[in-house]
Amino acid sequence: MKKLVCLVLLFQCALSFAQPSKSAEKQKLELTTSLFGENDLIQFQDLVGAPSYDGVSYFSVGLTYLRSINSLLEWQTGLEYAHHKVQINPNVGPDVNAVSREEQLDLVVIPIGVRLNFLKYFFLDGGALLDLDLTSSGSVDSQSGVGINLGVGCSVPVVPRCSFVLKANARAHALVPFSSEKYHERLLENGVHLGLSYEL
Repeated sequence: MKKLVCLVLLFQCALSFAQPSKSAEKQKLELTTSLFGENDLIQFQDLVGAPSYDGVSYFSVGLTYLRSINSLLEWQTGLEYAHHKVQINPNVGPDVNAVSREEQLDLVVIPIGVRLNFLKYFFLDGGALLDLDLTSSGSVDSQSGVGINLGVGCSVPVVPRCSFVLKANARAHALVPFSSEKYHERLLENGVHLGLSYEL
């Protein structure tokens, strides 16, 4: 519960930071969802006897708020939900029947970053992620923490004030975890996101 309250407060701070000033030219809301992608769990150190992980799938949906800084740059923040499935493969001897199992991870994500627009329709974006892991499983380290996000995409107008958005995205969660595991597992994801943008 404390983590949820902390995350809500951080989200409110991010929104207040992104509130439009009198000089702001544009504000936008983007609703996006993942079309397809890959995920994986990694550790920065190889451990003898540790299980291996295979990403199975993930799905995400999110709402992003953007406010222009100038003609090229925009602040961005928002709120997203992501559901990940990973397969855990036990590391056992050759004569032992190993039974793999599937684990699910549910994350609430607050991205905070900037977007660089170029060539009329294209953009690059990146920044920090504030993650809250809603999963109660102890099989995978909590992904609550601070991560990073990088993306490239295009935003093409379809009707006045409304644009079609397509973006390739790569993320690393819990690079700075809130928990104190010694050999922390980090969740990675990359995929293609589709959405609609509306100019306020």
